[in-house]
Amino acid sequence: MFIEITYTESVFKATSKSGKVFDRKRKRKIYHFICDNCKLNFERSSDDFSPQRADNKYKHFCSKCGNTYGFAGKIGSISIKNRQESLMGSKSIDSSGYISLYVGPNYKYKNTYGGRIREHIYIIQEKIDRQLEKNEVVHHMDGNKKNNDIDNLDLCTVSEHNNCHAKIEKIVFELYKKGMVGYDRIEKKYYLIWIQQHHNQIFSI
Repeated sequence: MFIEITYTESVFKATSKSGKVFDRKRKRKIYHFICDNCKLNFERSSDDFSPQRADNKYKHFCSKCGNTYGFAGKIGSISIKNRQESLMGSKSIDSSGYISLYVGPNYKYKNTYGGRIREHIYIIQEKIDRQLEKNEVVHHMDGNKKNNDIDNLDLCTVSEHNNCHAKIEKIVFELYKKGMVGYDRIEKKYYLIWIQQHHNQIFSI
């Protein structure tokens, strides 16, 4: 807590350009505080204190409580920890359209970025009880990146996954040849034509 400002005056010897010695007075501003942690009275001089902080909008700590490894450091650590705990389990959509899950900096596996991991990877890792290898990926069987139900996820190697998608493309082309899949030249996408009881029902894919 900030209390008040006082002034001290000291005298020291100085030498002029002509070589004459004379007394020079120096006035110093002293800031007085009560430590917001241990309640000890302490002071700072204008030499090592920023004037704008002489306000009770700020917290003020003595040298014992405010050193890097003391109370001030703990305050910062507690603040960061509280924020991490409040974010735990929160979800967002990343730039690739996948669900990103916040698991914090102490997650047992190391494939996180800023404490976040894609939810489908997290779910598979928890199921198999290990971190994914570099050549492993998780496949969404229905093609929906946001459907992370465990029954919709399959662990594959990169080559298996690439092969899977290549076969999907081949199947679409075969269905197109058979008239079961159409292509929209305007929307630039394929769509499924389902024939039932002689009525055409169209589903985009």
